[in-house]
Amino acid sequence: MSNLLSPIFRQTAYKGENKILYKSDSIGQFILSFDNADAKICMIRNKISQVIFELLSECGIPNHFLKAHGLKEQTVIALEMMPFVVNIHTSTNADIANRLYCQEGMKLKNYLIEFRMKVKDKVYPVISKEHVVNFEWVNQVEAQKIVNMATRIMDVLYGFFRAYDCTVSSLSLEFGRMYKDGVAQDILLADEMSPKNISFIPNDMLEVSNEDLYVELAKRFGILKYE
Repeated sequence: MSNLLSPIFRQTAYKGENKILYKSDSIGQFILSFDNADAKICMIRNKISQVIFELLSECGIPNHFLKAHGLKEQTVIALEMMPFVVNIHTSTNADIANRLYCQEGMKLKNYLIEFRMKVKDKVYPVISKEHVVNFEWVNQVEAQKIVNMATRIMDVLYGFFRAYDCTVSSLSLEFGRMYKDGVAQDILLADEMSPKNISFIPNDMLEVSNEDLYVELAKRFGILKYE
């Protein structure tokens, strides 16, 4: 029996603000555990992530998700995470409106893709694709592949959420590099796919708190039942 079934035997590989990565018995894998004071929200984030990662896998988008187990855990591929996130927008949010002096909520003609450098405990500064190439975090081909993946992910999720009467306004995506026998391999979508990094609005609910968004989406996905 795997020692991973008992938390007391686990070794922490990384502890984030609301997720923990534990070392796995299997080489090249981690156990991702959603860590939040609200057990219900942890379960919802885990299940929504599972649903969306499985959808993206069916659409041929490479990602780190392997399987979910328990109420709040997943087995994922171990990756070297990129020091940047990729935001992709279908409409302007408050941040864009403040930076570019435009109206918030304005529908964009095309997807707007922005790179942001990860800076702990600070607002992530916007950087260009040339930054990520010149600092050799990725090469030119890989940078374009990430842009293409982000575009494809938005295509898939925008249509998927529309089926549940929700409109996706932006995604915040993280990517990581997979290694095999010490050799760099593919770049995969990582982290989680939940209302934490998918900004959306139920079309029949204009103002909803973040916690209510989790619950409402879980009900529409069939994870929770309507009372």
